[in-house]
Amino acid sequence: MNMHKALIVSVAAIAAASVASACTGVYVGKKVSEDGSVLLCRTVDSSPWTSCHRISVAPRVENAPGRIFTGKRGCRWELPETTWKVVSTPMLKSIGRGCYASACVNERGLAVTGTVTGKPGEIVDELDPFVEKGFAEESLPGLLALCCSTAREAVELLGKAVADQGHWGAEIYMFADNEEAWYVEVYSGHQWAAVRMPDDKVACFGNQMMIQSFDPSSPDTLSSPSLVSLPEKAGKLVRGADGLPDLRATYAHPIVDYGNLRTWFGHREFAPSTAGKYSSSRPMPLFFVPDRKIGRQDVFELFRSRFEGSGWCPEETGDLTIRVIGTTKQATCHVIALDPSLPAMRRCTIWATFANSEHSVFLPVNAAVTDVAKSFALDQEGEFHFDQGIPGMAFRRLCALSEQNRRWYGAGVRSFWRDRETRLLADFPKVLASGSAAELTSFCSSAQTEAYNDALRIFDDLMWYVAANNRIEGDGSGATSQPPAPFSVATPRR
Repeated sequence: MNMHKALIVSVAAIAAASVASACTGVYVGKKVSEDGSVLLCRTVDSSPWTSCHRISVAPRVENAPGRIFTGKRGCRWELPETTWKVVSTPMLKSIGRGCYASACVNERGLAVTGTVTGKPGEIVDELDPFVEKGFAEESLPGLLALCCSTAREAVELLGKAVADQGHWGAEIYMFADNEEAWYVEVYSGHQWAAVRMPDDKVACFGNQMMIQSFDPSSPDTLSSPSLVSLPEKAGKLVRGADGLPDLRATYAHPIVDYGNLRTWFGHREFAPSTAGKYSSSRPMPLFFVPDRKIGRQDVFELFRSRFEGSGWCPEETGDLTIRVIGTTKQATCHVIALDPSLPAMRRCTIWATFANSEHSVFLPVNAAVTDVAKSFALDQEGEFHFDQGIPGMAFRRLCALSEQNRRWYGAGVRSFWRDRETRLLADFPKVLASGSAAELTSFCSSAQTEAYNDALRIFDDLMWYVAANNRIEGDGSGATSQPPAPFSVATPRR
C-alpha cells in the first residue's frame, strides 16, 4: 500500500484543487473496431459530483441570419444562416455551469466529443495565459456541431474561434466523420495542435496531454500559426530525439500518476502484449495497435473498471487515493459510434449513461431521432435539487446505493445492466440498418423509458434488501454482518 500511495499522493493536491471536469478519453479506429465503426468515447467526470445530463434534439434552422451563439463564460459567435440538426447530451441548467453539450452528433454525420481536461505547464502563464471569457468545453462542442459538416471543418472552426476570442483552459477534443477522425489539444489561451487519428489504432488517455513528436508540415496535422515559434523565440521549445517539437514536454505539466495510470490501464486492457508493467516515469504513446478488435461493450466495461486484477484496484490494495477510470465522479459517459456504411443522417449513434457507468446502463440515441423519452428531455431551472423524475438522478441514487458494497449490493445491478446492453447491442443494428426515423425514435425512446423505470424499481428492491439484511455485528442481536446471498435483480413482470 505504501508503494501505491507514494506514486499517487504527489497529485492529490492537483486533483483536490480542480473543480473542472477530469475525464478519460478513448478512440477506436474503424479498421480495428468489431464492425468497422469509428468510436469516440469519453467519461464525463464532473464537479459537483451530482451533475446531471439530459438528451437534447435541436432541429435544423435554415435561412436565419443574425443569430449569435453565446457561451456561459462570455464568448460569442455569429452563426451561419443554416445550422444543422444536432443530438447532444447537455448538462442541466440548474447546475449553473452552462451547456456542456458533451457528446454531439449531427445530421451531416459529424461526431464531436469535448473534453478531457489537461494539465498545463508553467509556460502557459508566462507566454500565453488562458482567456477568462474565451471558448471552453462548455461552449465549443455545441457550436462546432451546429456549424460543421466534417471533422476537418470542426478543427478549422475551433482554430478560428480560439484565435479570435481565446480559450479558457487546457482541453482535449475529438472529432470524426465518414472519412477521417481528428484529435485536438488546446494548450493555452491561443495555442493548439491537431493530429489525424489513424484508422488502424486505438487510444486511451487520462488527464494529460499526449502529443509528442509533432510535424507542422505533415498533411495529417493542423495547428495554431505560432504553436512552435512562440516557445522557440522564448527559448522554451523542447524537441525530441527525432528533432520534431515535443508538445507535451513544451506545453504540458510533467506526467503524473493521476492521468498516466489510466492511460497505461487502457493499454493493458486493449493491448496487453505491449503494455508492460506500469511505470510513473514512462509516458505511454497516444496511439497503439490493439491485440484484438474492440467493440462498444469493451469500452463500456473499460469505463466501469476500477482496475480489478491489475494490482492497482483501490478495493484490493486498500489505497483509496488511486484514481481509477470507473470513478463515482462520472456524471455521464458516452461511446459515439460512427458507421461509415450508413447514410449521413443515421451514421452516428450516441451510447450514453446518465450517471456513473459502474452501476448504470449505456442507452442508444441516434442522430436521426426526432424526439426522446419525455423524462430524458427534462431540464431543471432555478436551484439544483433532487428530483427522481429526472433520469440522471434516479440512476445516480441507484449507483450510490450499489457502491456502498460492490460485492453484496452492486454485483447484481451491474450484471443486470450488462445483460440489458447485450440485448440492445443485438437489436439496435437491425433498426438502424432499415428502420425509418420514426422507428429509430421509437426504439431509442422505448429503451430509455424501460431503463428509467427499471432504475426506479431496482432501487426500491435493493433498498429493501439492505433494510432486510441490516445485520450489524456486535449489536447484541447475535447477527453477523454478512447477508445470506448477494442482491439479485428480479426480472420485471411484463
